[in-house]
Amino acid sequence: TGVGTATITATLDGLSATVSVTVTQVAVAPVVVSGNFQSAPVSGTLSQPIIVRVTDRLGVAMAGQAVTFAIQSGGGSLSATAVNSDVAGLAQSTWTLGASSVAPQRVTAAVNGVATTTLFSATALAGPPTQMIVAPGNTADGQVGTMGTAVAVLPAVEVRDVLGNPVAGATVTFAVTSGGGSLTGGTAVTDGAGVATVGSWTLGPAAGVNTLTASLAALTPVVFTANGVADRCAAEGAQPIAVGVTVTSNLGATDCQATFPEGTVRFEFYRLTLVATTPLVLDMASATFDTWLSI
Repeated sequence: TGVGTATITATLDGLSATVSVTVTQVAVAPVVVSGNFQSAPVSGTLSQPIIVRVTDRLGVAMAGQAVTFAIQSGGGSLSATAVNSDVAGLAQSTWTLGASSVAPQRVTAAVNGVATTTLFSATALAGPPTQMIVAPGNTADGQVGTMGTAVAVLPAVEVRDVLGNPVAGATVTFAVTSGGGSLTGGTAVTDGAGVATVGSWTLGPAAGVNTLTASLAALTPVVFTANGVADRCAAEGAQPIAVGVTVTSNLGATDCQATFPEGTVRFEFYRLTLVATTPLVLDMASATFDTWLSI
């Protein structure tokens, strides 16, 4: 069961034969000794080397075995990629992490001739905040809402380090800077994706431009703009039209809604201003549904 030389003798009907055999154990997949699951700043070197031990199937250390260390994901570099195990069966390398805090940081160790590899993992930590931008996919800037009501899309920002990695745990302050509106959740901490979102933003009571500013220490602030308008489903928010003008419109699920005994209808408000007595004919037509005019 170990390593060495043995003699085998076979006997049959007075005849015998002897043969000598040499037993040699082969290496199995290397075993992690230390250095797994460390952390360091992005592009930083881990404080401890990654070390494996090469053994045979009986757990006996094997010297002189070729061990290959390789970056599997995350980038970075290794001080040594091809190492022969020492008398204790140990092989090691120093690992410098890649520049991304998002990509998994992984290194494999393999013994020559053994298919199974051994995996090391580490965590790359984002650096300090150096930039703040509108969170990718956030469409809060430039939206239009009814004055005195909450906006439909909440403003959100993303905080990044100098290499563009998202920074978690940064405290962002949101503040209303024009328009006379209000907010909730004005202090927000960035999540694992580096994103901070205001709790709510209610536009001011008058029509016009509203702004909300996100700030973090000395970083360039991010300003969100929203335009407050009168309720288009109320008389003051009606769309102006003029005599002689044809208006084409498509009613849909976002249009105004009213409920009558006959059922629920969708409608739009228009405002026609006459400065003198004027003969007037209003004509409505639709190829899709019945039209209804209320004055």
